[in-house]
Amino acid sequence: MSYRSIFLLGLIPSLLLAQPTEPEVAQGKALFAHPSDHRMEIVTGNQTIINWKTFSIDEGQTTHFIQPHAHSTVLNRVTSSAISEIHGALLSNGKVLLINPHGIIFGEKAFIDTQAFIASTLDVLDSEFMKGDSLRFRGNSSEYIKNYGTIKARDGDILLIGRYLLNEGTISAPNGLASLAVGKEILLKPSGSERVYICAQASQQSPSGTAIHNSGNIEALKVRLLADGNPYKLAINHEGRIDALNVQEHQGDIYLVSEGGAISVSGEIHAPGGHVRVLGDRVSLLAGGIIDVSSDRKGGEVLFGGSFKGSDPHIYSSVYTLIEKDAQILVNAKLDGNGGRAIVWSNGYTGFYGSIDARGGSRGGNGGLVEVSGKESLDFKGPADRSAPYGIAGPLYLDPSDILICKDPTENMSKIGGPAPRDVIFLPDGSSFSPTSQLHVRDLIAAISAGPVEVSTTSTANGNGDIIINAPLTNHSGYTTPYTLTLTSDRDIIIQSEVQNGGSGGIICNAGRDLHMNGSTHASTLGSKNGNVVVTTERNLFITGGKGQAQIGYDNPTSHSHIFLNVGKDLILNAGEKFALIGHTNTSLNPEPMFITGNIHIDSVGGKMLLKGGDTDFQFCQIGHASPNFSPSFSNHFTASGDINIQNVAEGITLVGGMASKGAYTLIGHGGRASSYNNTYRGDIFVSAKGPISIFGSLDQAPGKFCGIGFAQDFTGVATNTFRANRLVVHSDSDLLIRGGHGNNHTFIGAYTGESRVGTTQGQIGVLHVSGRKIELFANAHNGTSGSDAAIGILGNNHSFVCNTEVIAKETLKVHALGNGEGKSRAYIQNGDVGKLHILVQTGDLHLFSNGLQNTSYIASGGDLNFNVQRGDLYVISQGNSYVFAEGEGQIYTGSNIHVYDNSIKVKGNLQVQTGQSIYLGQNGSIENSGKDLLILAGKDLNMAATSHIDNIGGQNLTIVVDHDVSRPKECGMGRLIMSPGSSINGSSPVRIFTSKQELNRIEGAINNTSFSPGLLYSNHPFEEWLAFFGKEASLPEGAFKIFYKDGIYSLATVERSQVLISEMLTNLHPYDEYLGWFLEFQTAYDMNAYEKLHVKGTSSFQVNPDQLYYLRMKKNFDHNPKIHHMILFPKNIETYRKSS
Repeated sequence: MSYRSIFLLGLIPSLLLAQPTEPEVAQGKALFAHPSDHRMEIVTGNQTIINWKTFSIDEGQTTHFIQPHAHSTVLNRVTSSAISEIHGALLSNGKVLLINPHGIIFGEKAFIDTQAFIASTLDVLDSEFMKGDSLRFRGNSSEYIKNYGTIKARDGDILLIGRYLLNEGTISAPNGLASLAVGKEILLKPSGSERVYICAQASQQSPSGTAIHNSGNIEALKVRLLADGNPYKLAINHEGRIDALNVQEHQGDIYLVSEGGAISVSGEIHAPGGHVRVLGDRVSLLAGGIIDVSSDRKGGEVLFGGSFKGSDPHIYSSVYTLIEKDAQILVNAKLDGNGGRAIVWSNGYTGFYGSIDARGGSRGGNGGLVEVSGKESLDFKGPADRSAPYGIAGPLYLDPSDILICKDPTENMSKIGGPAPRDVIFLPDGSSFSPTSQLHVRDLIAAISAGPVEVSTTSTANGNGDIIINAPLTNHSGYTTPYTLTLTSDRDIIIQSEVQNGGSGGIICNAGRDLHMNGSTHASTLGSKNGNVVVTTERNLFITGGKGQAQIGYDNPTSHSHIFLNVGKDLILNAGEKFALIGHTNTSLNPEPMFITGNIHIDSVGGKMLLKGGDTDFQFCQIGHASPNFSPSFSNHFTASGDINIQNVAEGITLVGGMASKGAYTLIGHGGRASSYNNTYRGDIFVSAKGPISIFGSLDQAPGKFCGIGFAQDFTGVATNTFRANRLVVHSDSDLLIRGGHGNNHTFIGAYTGESRVGTTQGQIGVLHVSGRKIELFANAHNGTSGSDAAIGILGNNHSFVCNTEVIAKETLKVHALGNGEGKSRAYIQNGDVGKLHILVQTGDLHLFSNGLQNTSYIASGGDLNFNVQRGDLYVISQGNSYVFAEGEGQIYTGSNIHVYDNSIKVKGNLQVQTGQSIYLGQNGSIENSGKDLLILAGKDLNMAATSHIDNIGGQNLTIVVDHDVSRPKECGMGRLIMSPGSSINGSSPVRIFTSKQELNRIEGAINNTSFSPGLLYSNHPFEEWLAFFGKEASLPEGAFKIFYKDGIYSLATVERSQVLISEMLTNLHPYDEYLGWFLEFQTAYDMNAYEKLHVKGTSSFQVNPDQLYYLRMKKNFDHNPKIHHMILFPKNIETYRKSS
């Protein structure tokens, strides 16, 4: 129950206009006194409500509320239409509320000093006030609260609440909240991090003017200037100074917020190490305006227009944001620590012409983070310093919808670039803006020189999310920085000019759809001298040369830069009038030695990879480091090194030669156009695709072009080229096709050393590995005197090369040289002058074929040669010239047959030729060895046609084995030696020939120039020996040759024939017991242990005693009459079956 009490201390004048008048205590208790003419004292209870007719204090007058303690509260409400004018002092040891819907003015001499203070033109319910909980201020008053004096709250808060608020004086709440809040309904909570809330309501009118205008000073632990979303000309206009104080390690913060309204800041805002938010529908920091959250130990945070990238849904985002020239945002760490965060954002259009400092400490710490972004459009023309003398520079983020980085941008936001009037908001209607933001390269270079920069886009209703660069960023324009430039697009990145960082900073491109390196009108390059280039696309990467080159890499005489690519779908390189390149090169004349280093990693391509050579002379298409694109007359040296790693290409890789008259090559690897200076290339190459890999030479007649994977370089003068690699690997989960073009348009995997003989190449490849499902090499000559080569290994002239090569085909391997007319073509697999060559075909055949006298297909090794055609045939067949050759030793194996027609297998070292089936030497087919031993093992037949020959000239032993069953070397099969008349077998020493049976062979050719006539069966003589097989010590030939027969050797077949013979002998044998009325049954047995020694087991139907050795007579008594008819008599049928061991 409330009550009122009035106690007079002294006389009260009947009319005292200088003090509040006619109080009525509505709740609680109060005592009123006037100890002097200039002073009024009111003693209240803990919670008191007083209704006054007027509440004004004249200059020189004091009204003093005396309350029980600091948390006591008195609510003063004016019930008349009189404005409250405070020109004197209002004092209290507790909390004071003053409510007057008709307005409140604090004059210049006003001095408010209370524990906490609220002035409002909106009313509050008595019941809410008496509960001591949240207060909801409501009302339709449109009157002002104006402060020209001083309002101070010692430990509590200061709130000015109304429809229009003006502060030209001083507001100070060093330990609490200072808030100016505008709206029709405002909620004040007693506690929490945020205590003042503007309740959104539909406006029935259109207020004009400025809702909150501060040209005075405000200082508090927290400052809030909050306005509702009604369309004021300005919701908040700050021209004075606001300070958020640090008290007991609590960092102050300052919020200027008007959701749906406009905010203009031309004064100063200071919150050392704290937080400042300026959030409204339209926000501006005008010339001379300062927001400073710097401190000695760290920088604070400024959110001007929204959160980082507008990503926090709880932080309001503006539609228009402006930072004028000579406006500053400071988030520095002055001494120690990191710079802070400065975010300038809008969901619409942002113009930035001022400056931001986010420096790290002078004694240590990193630079801060800065973002200047407009989701629809951005005009960025101011500096952003994120430097750190003893740390890492901070990043800058620029995030419009579309952005054009250009040299001469139009005045896209000219209306907001100049001075803005102080009484109106700066922004025009949004329709006057282009959705494509324009960024001057000068401003971008200035920004990237101060720290890393990320330019990113987001597609909107008015923009596609593209980034376009059509002006050069090069070291000539000042782009020489250690910091990284990141381009992140929601849709496409389009490079139409040179982007070449002359420093150590990297370049990162993240394309939400495609990246276009478009050289249609100017050079399109993306590279760094000493930094890395990283490209990721969700869809395609196009590198297209036109009037200018298209290149991902650095163009300079010296560089050290790695390249990393991840392509979501297709990677297309297409050289037109100028080259297309992923790698480094030099296009400027340079008299000094040139050095290029860096790895190239293409980690994944979700679609296909296509490289197409140029249509203009010397314009190439390449993934790798390219030799300088000029041909100087002076001697020089070019060195390029780095690994190339291409993997996870889903739909395959295709290389197509160029159609220009000369020099238009296509290459994955290091090398380039012919030159007269020395070149050195180093690095491993790894190319892997899930789909097919196809290499196509050009189909025109112009010579001097190549298309391949590996190293390549030709000569225009006397010079030396050097190639070095530990491993060169090309693998396809599918097929691999190498097809030569017309003319001298060669295709290869390995190394190309050029057609010219004026220079020399020195090379070394530790291992050249080529593998695929089907591997096919097709060389093609077309109506000319020159033809193309298709090669795996080393291709070209004048080279000294060490290379170990291995080719693995899961199914088939074909090496075909074709011709049309007088053209010459070659298809071959060849390692270097020194090295091993290993070929494995797992399930299919290996074909060597050529179709004309001028065409050649071959497999050759400068060292040892190893063939393994596991299940198929080897064909060396041609109408021209096909052969297999090795300078070292040779091992040739096929699981099936070998066919050699009109061609040869020739090895200088030891040679072993082995087949699972037969060897067919057609007319002029040959197997030759000219150095050491020659061993031929045919699983079945060796069939030699007329004019075919086997030669071991100048060598040592020549041994031929037919009917060679590895698992049963003693067994006599049906393998034959067939030598047609005119065929020959020749050795430097006597020839040994192992066969099955004499009667199976037909030997009509000459052996060591000696004819052969078969002798008597099982009768040894100088040319024949029986009971011998390969693997057993056999006697040496006494003459030119000796033929050995397995026939007669103990074997399973021989044992079974013995069984039949013994059975027949025992049939008519009658022992004496039978004549006495009893008999013995004779049985045969064999030793199972003896059979275990045989490769193929046999089982007989004889009753068997496993303890007996071979065939013995056994005695067995029968308790029955010898006349019974079920007695077993000989012969007994022999039923024998065999099974593999």
